[in-house]
Amino acid sequence: LTGTHSVVTGGHRIVYDKGWSGYAVIGGTFTTATASWIQDAVNCTGISGYTDMSPWIGIDGYSNKTVEQTGSSGDCNGDEPDYYGWYEMYPRPPVYLSETVEPGDQFTGTVTHTGGKKYELTLQDLTQGWTFTITQAIAAQDSSAEAVMERLLNTPLSPFGKDTFSDFTVDGQPIGSYTSPPYTVERMNVRVDKVLCDKTSALSDTENFSVTWENSC
Repeated sequence: LTGTHSVVTGGHRIVYDKGWSGYAVIGGTFTTATASWIQDAVNCTGISGYTDMSPWIGIDGYSNKTVEQTGSSGDCNGDEPDYYGWYEMYPRPPVYLSETVEPGDQFTGTVTHTGGKKYELTLQDLTQGWTFTITQAIAAQDSSAEAVMERLLNTPLSPFGKDTFSDFTVDGQPIGSYTSPPYTVERMNVRVDKVLCDKTSALSDTENFSVTWENSC
C-alpha cells in the first residue's frame, strides 16, 4: 500500500493512502473475499485529461507485492466517460473485459485461492446479466483481503457521488467480525498532498459501507 500513514480516531485506526480507500483485514491468511458494489456514474464535464475510479475486491496488496483482484471502473477521457470490467494479477498488467458496463450497474465480485498458485476470479454484472470467471496462477501470500475504491497513482480520481459496497465477507465472515487479535480491520481514505480525495464511511451491519467523493486530486 503506497504512501500509507494512519491515525487513531475514536479508538479505530483510519489509514490515509494515495491510492486506496475502503476496508482491508490483515493479520492472518485469507482464502476468499467477496463483496457487492454499485458502479457509480462519473462526471466528466470539464475534464481535460484522464481520470480513474475503480471499485474492486481482492486478496493481498496491503503489505506485500501482489494483488489478486477484479472490479469495475469509471474513467474520464476528456469529457467522455468510459465504464468497463477488469481483473488483475498485480504486478502483471490489468486485463480489460469486453462485456457491457453502464453507470448504476450492480456488481458482485469474488476472489478465491483454490490451492497451490491458483486463484479463481469471478465478476458478475447483475444489471447487465453477465458473469466472467477465470483461473490464474501466481505465487502470493494471502496476507490481506480488501474491498477498495482505487485511484490509480499519478491519475486524478474521477468525480463521482457515492459508491456503495455491501456484503463484504472474508472467508465467509463479515469484515467487521474480525475484531480480535491477530486481526486488524483497516478503514482507508485517499488523501493526496493533505487534500482528502474521498471518504469511507463506518461499517453498517458489520459488512456494508460507502465511499464518497470529496475533491479532485
